[in-house]
Amino acid sequence: MRGCRGSGHHPRAADRMARRAAAHWRQARVPPVRGGIRVARSGEVRGWRAPRCRCRGRPVHRARGGRVMNSPRSRHQTERFGDQSGWRVAVVIPARNEQDRIRGCLDALAASLARARCPGGIVLVVNNTEDATAAMARDWWGAHPDSPGILLDCESPADQAGVGWARRQGLDAASAQLPQDGILMTSDADARVDPGWVAANLAELTQADLICGTVRPMEAELSRLPDAFGRHGPREGAYMQAIVRLISTLDPQPHDPVPAHRNAAGASLAFSARLHADVGGMPCLPIREDRVFVGNAEARDWRIRYAAAPVVLASCRLTGRTGGGMAAALRARVEEDDPLCDELLEPARTALLRYGLKGQLRRSWPDGALVGVLAPHLPPGHDRGGHFGAFWRLVENTLPGLRPIRLRQSDLPAQQKILNDWFAGQSPGRERT
Repeated sequence: MRGCRGSGHHPRAADRMARRAAAHWRQARVPPVRGGIRVARSGEVRGWRAPRCRCRGRPVHRARGGRVMNSPRSRHQTERFGDQSGWRVAVVIPARNEQDRIRGCLDALAASLARARCPGGIVLVVNNTEDATAAMARDWWGAHPDSPGILLDCESPADQAGVGWARRQGLDAASAQLPQDGILMTSDADARVDPGWVAANLAELTQADLICGTVRPMEAELSRLPDAFGRHGPREGAYMQAIVRLISTLDPQPHDPVPAHRNAAGASLAFSARLHADVGGMPCLPIREDRVFVGNAEARDWRIRYAAAPVVLASCRLTGRTGGGMAAALRARVEEDDPLCDELLEPARTALLRYGLKGQLRRSWPDGALVGVLAPHLPPGHDRGGHFGAFWRLVENTLPGLRPIRLRQSDLPAQQKILNDWFAGQSPGRERT
């Protein structure tokens, strides 16, 4: 068996390969490798540690001579549908236990791709699912032979089963399908993209490098949430709007002069294959992989735009597929009397300091006086000749006054008043001070 072909071993085949590997190691008098099947010199199988296969991302064991053995605890099956040539756009979807929603998700994506009239396809990563998600996806493609797609049906160890890992596998596979100037997009299996979502993303990418689209709740599901949810939404939304206004006032960006929001959500991202390669791909994190990815792009000075036009409708379920995410946030707002706010919502004075300093540093970068004043307070070896985003990340991580502080809902009225008073005190010519 060569490379990464096939979807796994029959148990007896795995046992035979383990015994052969043990005999090979004893004869060659070399210790077992750290990854793959761990075999004692007696031939006893002692467990499994899975390195990564760089060709398709599957855990493998590489014995001497280049032979490859699949992990008995891992499975990675790739299936292709429709025309695989000439893709310009690829939309990546992670899915786990989504049999009730996957058909609607794929229907919406196919309609949006068709409306955009741009050749491309869907890359669906079904990871550690316990239901019929993969089977339903196969049936869907069987009924839509003109919709190009790739299905990655994976079963991975628990430490590789998160949404970040699934997105990464899908984006890597999609990148291999695209030219260097191709476009990658991501959404979620429990979401429905707007018919104009793909086209809107392509239009926005003429203005910036990474597009964070608008994620709205599905109205029918929102209306079924308990009444307790409504206690917090308006107050949190008003403070979020104030923070967005503050950012655009103190640190305006020519490629995003009036941001619609500040939500970096995997449910609606669009970016070039070049950006994806430059930032090292999607982080393999169980939660927040989307925000970390966007932060990594900002640190490399890619232009980020928080756009209104690309719209995705997200589910309002209270039990999600990860330990955090939107479902956990919704559940907290229903069940808790004083839940935490979104992490972007920080104390008003901290936000004034953060974005005021960031805007001044950006305007004076790289040789301004303020940059020179801060330099002695930063760790040695920082590079003022590199990316502004990386320098700013260093400043944020170093200065105590910029450490993140999470607010609770009960904190918002006082913080809203501080920002309202600050805006009221700004004349049109003084808002950047």
